[in-house]
Amino acid sequence: MITRAATLLVAASLAGSPPTPASAQTAQAQPQCRNLRYRSNFRLNGAQQYLTNAERQGIPASDKRRHLNDAMRNLGDAARAGDADQLTLWYMFGKAHAMNGDLVGADTAWTRAETVAGSAQDADCVREIQRLRRNERVPLVNQAVAMLAEQNTDSALALLRRAAVIFRGDPTTFLQIATIFYNQERIDSAVHYFRLAARTGDDPAQESLRANAAFNAARLLQAASRFADAEAAYREYLRMRPRDMAARTGLATALQGQGKAGEALAIYDSVLATADSLESFELFESGVALFRQAQADTTDAALRARKLQMAARAFELGLQKNPQFRDAIFNLANVYLVANDTVNAARTARRLIEVDPYHRRPIEILAETYRLRAQPLRRRHEALAARRDSVAVARDIRARYTALQDTLVQLIQRRDSLPLEVGVLRFEPRDSTAAMRGGVQNLQPRERTAFTLTIEFLDARGGTVATERVEIPALNTAGSPGSSYDFNLQAAGRGIVAYRYRVGG
Repeated sequence: MITRAATLLVAASLAGSPPTPASAQTAQAQPQCRNLRYRSNFRLNGAQQYLTNAERQGIPASDKRRHLNDAMRNLGDAARAGDADQLTLWYMFGKAHAMNGDLVGADTAWTRAETVAGSAQDADCVREIQRLRRNERVPLVNQAVAMLAEQNTDSALALLRRAAVIFRGDPTTFLQIATIFYNQERIDSAVHYFRLAARTGDDPAQESLRANAAFNAARLLQAASRFADAEAAYREYLRMRPRDMAARTGLATALQGQGKAGEALAIYDSVLATADSLESFELFESGVALFRQAQADTTDAALRARKLQMAARAFELGLQKNPQFRDAIFNLANVYLVANDTVNAARTARRLIEVDPYHRRPIEILAETYRLRAQPLRRRHEALAARRDSVAVARDIRARYTALQDTLVQLIQRRDSLPLEVGVLRFEPRDSTAAMRGGVQNLQPRERTAFTLTIEFLDARGGTVATERVEIPALNTAGSPGSSYDFNLQAAGRGIVAYRYRVGG
């Protein structure tokens, strides 16, 4: 069975910037709404005076509330009278709502003011309203960052949502919300906010944030098998990053998931043609996708064979960059086995046994290659023997068949004599750490004494980046309670892409 490396999952490689405090320097000293007309309207003029009083430093809270209530009353009277300048009215309504902490009301009022200013081609006033919106956002985001540092996620989320209400021009707010939802495994909500982030703002300095958000959305949709939505998200991302091979591979997978095999294969061809620019895990992911597609192709033998060939090529190219990665070697051996390429399957299985010496499955794969090679020789020998001719040829074929059978029996005995099995259930390399979850199982009908399992975490050249030792307690006889032991590890070091292990210190 083909396995997918944990490092290929969105959870291990989710892009985007962590929450950072918003800058307090977004404010400008001089307001830019120079076309406000409140002095010619006594109601608006009165509201302006009340707002000015409410803004005074050190004013008691009760006095501030009173001034704001008076301002809101005057603004309401002006709106009902119908003779107020609309830009001034809604601009001031926005300020009053904001000072009252009603950001929904402020957003509604300022949106109307921006519409009026835009119609009048008053770009300065639009920028001034945006400045006021950002000023309301800044303390909310900073408080949210502090809450996240204290692991108070619910409060941080509430603050970020308020920040997104009043200012929607910065992708970082939506990225922060999306990341919270992702960590809570609320995938639909995470996708929604990642896609909002991808479409938010036009600042060139934030272009990479928008691109990362689009990629995250595509990855999550692909993982959820929502292939049509994933295709749209990948295409949105590729408009920003047209040369990203990982995204092109993801797009091919999304197309294949919709039955668009021809389009998918054309993309895979282009990906493998540019393998030099890809990371090993990107090539491994292409191999996994191609193998799964080949397995699904039961009617077109030629197309199936082509996909298996391409899958093998993807794994081989990836292993040139990361030769010790166990899952890729395992997957490659299975590809060759399914393609009935027993020579390459045996070669790869032997390589797998070197990397994963205390596991039964690599030995079984190698044994299967001998069984497959023996089958046609046995049938041919039986046919020759039945005709009682070509005795010398029959004798030679029988000798070859017997030799293969003997090796098969030896491999089964080798598998059954393994004292224990080491299984790695999750291996997740990150930027400067690697996480591993695994287990050890006693395979023999006698107790196993305590021992040390040493795991070396490797870089792409096979060099040791970090070493961790797991003290395995005594294990009971196979099949009984206490015959297995689970472990979790966290290794520190940059460049970790693979591992190897040995029993003993």
